Amino acid sequence: MIICLGIVIFNFQFSVFNSLRAQGFDWHRLNVTIDYSTQSPAFNAVSLLQGRSGLFAGHPASSLNVGVGYRLWGHFEAGLYANYSGASATSGTGNRDLGNGQTLQTVYFKDGSAFGWGALVQVHLVPYKYRHEIGIDMSARLGFDFSGLEADNAWFGIGWDYWISKHVSLSWSADLGSFRYSRMENALNGSNMWGGRLAMGVRVEL
Repeated sequence: MIICLGIVIFNFQFSVFNSLRAQGFDWHRLNVTIDYSTQSPAFNAVSLLQGRSGLFAGHPASSLNVGVGYRLWGHFEAGLYANYSGASATSGTGNRDLGNGQTLQTVYFKDGSAFGWGALVQVHLVPYKYRHEIGIDMSARLGFDFSGLEADNAWFGIGWDYWISKHVSLSWSADLGSFRYSRMENALNGSNMWGGRLAMGVRVEL
């Protein structure tokens, strides 16, 4: 799977290089996105206890993401992204008796920074030249993790953009994958490794 994924990425990058060389580099097609995201497991939500120091203390599901993208042709976009999260799981779970015949299962987390990075490919619904006239856009997203934070090294989702000026848009996305927090929580809870991620931020087009 990794070999096939590498071939796909290499071919796509080669195609991107040829496209840039053919059409000439256009700074207006370059954009930077900064967003805040939160993850959740797909099924078994559990209570959490975690450390209380550092960035995102008490919020192991949170992360900060930065991406750089370049619009190709009419509908396509390719780029790179990096993210930071501030918590990691400790070894194990525990159960607490609530006194009414029910128990509360708890997964323990501690502070521990992690950095990830990868490549992102998007297919936009609105063509590039009409993005400002229409003012809103939707895209299908496919990401490839190169840092080893995601168990399957790939994730997918959908995104929305709402243009508030010629160079700035509000950005939302919803993704599905074996993300770090979801994977840790679900693995400790005996569930599958897949979970969701919601993000909101700002996209700046140069």
